[in-house]
Amino acid sequence: MSREERTGERELAFSGWHRSLSDDCTVIDVDFAEYCNRCKRILAVIETAHGHHGTVKPTTVLRSLARQAGVSAYLILYDCDPAGEHGLAATMRVQRVYPRPSVMKVLSIGEVGALIERIHSAHTCSHEV
Repeated sequence: MSREERTGERELAFSGWHRSLSDDCTVIDVDFAEYCNRCKRILAVIETAHGHHGTVKPTTVLRSLARQAGVSAYLILYDCDPAGEHGLAATMRVQRVYPRPSVMKVLSIGEVGALIERIHSAHTCSHEV
């Protein structure tokens, strides 16, 4: 975990407090956990980041979490566009990081939505809570 807030765009109270703990206390925040609305099973974990053009977004811990949970993990890099759908640019960069890591692909918003919907449609719900 970085000791410094890099974006300056989020509420920092808890993050700042956690950064004050010893270096042995490391953490990542998982941006999204796609899950089945009926049985509540986690289907995929997703890390999102704004921008990151020409920079690497580490996914080592995200991959480890996905492996331990037995689910897929994705990295989605996006840009904002006030004139775009939901304030987003028309394309996003998407990479499956676990299992079978893929290359980074540029996908339209609709294609990213279809990917997430495929994650859900591939799930066989057990209806258990």
